[in-house]
Amino acid sequence: MKKLYLLVILGSLNMLSFAQSYVGFKAGCTIPSIAGTTENTNNYVSGLSFNGGIAYSRHLKNDWYLLAELNYAPQSGHRNGLQPLTDRQYADFKMNTLQPLYANYRHELEFTFLEIPVMLQLKLGNKLKYSFCIGPQIGLLLHAKSRNSGTSFLYVNEGGTLVTIPGGTEVAPVSLTKTVNTTGNYHRFIAGMQGGLQLEYPLAGGIIFIQSRTDIGLTNMNKKSIDSENLYTGSLIFSAGCFFTL
Repeated sequence: MKKLYLLVILGSLNMLSFAQSYVGFKAGCTIPSIAGTTENTNNYVSGLSFNGGIAYSRHLKNDWYLLAELNYAPQSGHRNGLQPLTDRQYADFKMNTLQPLYANYRHELEFTFLEIPVMLQLKLGNKLKYSFCIGPQIGLLLHAKSRNSGTSFLYVNEGGTLVTIPGGTEVAPVSLTKTVNTTGNYHRFIAGMQGGLQLEYPLAGGIIFIQSRTDIGLTNMNKKSIDSENLYTGSLIFSAGCFFTL
């Protein structure tokens, strides 16, 4: 699927070079979504992030346009409170157990992407135009980081039953504070879709616009050789910018 998406994007960019085109830039904010298929990869609270980049547009025919972008797109999410530990954390504690364990701490995931969406855009209206666009995108992962903070007792379930050693003695609290570069745990290229709505108005020889987009990741980020759990990202994007005729 990733190769197919890349071929579609490269072919579309090649088409853009043979017609009157427009270049622009945009900036705004994104509300990311990080979710997976198991307890370890769910319940992340979104962190507001910056989103911005450059755009290249070509008029196709009538009200149809082809739109390509290169966007800087950080995404992050965090969880607070009682939550499961990961296999990597067991290794940090030098613990060997087949039983899932829990702790009370803060866990954050941070990703930095370059996203390349190529979308078909339909524009309607006269001077004030509104449009809808949708198309595939490739996300290039630049950097990933996992950050934990806090000290906690260990628990055997979500109800807060403490881990004990033979004799009924409680295991002492452990520190979970640690920041790890996790870029190597994930695939560098992520296939997805992007689409949304836009309002635009001609001004001073150019076009100003505001837009709202949805970005949906379609491929599992985790490398199976490192983590068997599926993890997906996506976001809501709100931005404003302008276009100029080349």
